[in-house]
Amino acid sequence: MPELLFEPIPIAYRGLLADQHFVDAQQFGRSLIGATKLANSICHELFWQNITHDPRSYHIRFCVGPSRENGLLQEIFAISNSGQLPLYSPILITVAKKFIELSIQAVIDKVLSKKDGSNAVDRIHELAMAHNEFANQVHEGHMRDKAWLQRMITTMARENRASVRQLPDPVGRTVNYMQIGDSSVATVIDEPAAEVLRSPDTLSLGDKEGYVVRIHGVFKRPSSRSAKARSTSGQPVASIGCTSNS
Repeated sequence: MPELLFEPIPIAYRGLLADQHFVDAQQFGRSLIGATKLANSICHELFWQNITHDPRSYHIRFCVGPSRENGLLQEIFAISNSGQLPLYSPILITVAKKFIELSIQAVIDKVLSKKDGSNAVDRIHELAMAHNEFANQVHEGHMRDKAWLQRMITTMARENRASVRQLPDPVGRTVNYMQIGDSSVATVIDEPAAEVLRSPDTLSLGDKEGYVVRIHGVFKRPSSRSAKARSTSGQPVASIGCTSNS
């Protein structure tokens, strides 16, 4: 039986159908495919210092475990692709889970063009500096250089753009949002972020703005409702999504 290399990475889905522990099967499958492709690519970069999305290169693969009923909580587990536990550096095993979670956050922030997107890179740098052996040995000590880390994340985002489009597939459709990673380093993808991530065009996530609006109509669907609204100043406002019990 293959041994786990480090603790599993949780992927949680919340709201709409997920509150009854359901997600559309095809959307769920595409989301897990995107998440595991991205995690595999980041894991390969950490252990083998090579950025690629080609699964033929991977010596470590992520497998999915049993779903848990907490909204809907899935876990992905890293195991050796050969079925045997090779001798990896202990420091890589120690930092792997947090490094992958933070790198996922940094890649998503990069695709979203978030103004505070450097926060995840700063936390990767802090992780490296907190583990002197990691900072010194991995990538010939480049983990100490924030500019190098930024370039690494940019390359990861470019290499994994197709996977990132798949990742938020259920969001805004059968779930309200998804969360990747433990709460201390979690990446939360809500509906506006999901629209940007799914887009084939280059978009960015703008700042949230508040409006006082007048509702003109509500459209009911089996799993959700939406409403068309106009601001009190007369300015059109995009459709508003509502939960099924709104």
